[in-house]
Amino acid sequence: MDKRLYKTMINLQRVELTEHHIYMRLAERSKDQNNADVLRKIGQQEKGHSAYWQKKTGVEVKPNKWTIRKRIFMARILGPTFVLKQMEKREG
Repeated sequence: MDKRLYKTMINLQRVELTEHHIYMRLAERSKDQNNADVLRKIGQQEKGHSAYWQKKTGVEVKPNKWTIRKRIFMARILGPTFVLKQMEKREG
């Protein structure tokens, strides 16, 4: 496997794991139980995506804690919808 592809796969794995943590934190903060359940479900899907990449790379990565803190802070100030839309744009 070429080096650039491997680095891309590692990056994707880390992004998926980081987003898992963001969704789970947003779920914890949600006052609406239905929204919290949806966020948890999406968070688990992101964790599954990270696990997929981990099988491909054979490496265990850590989430980007700075990104998690930044997104949660933004959710407090601008609301979770703003953060979710930003994350959605990245996926698209």
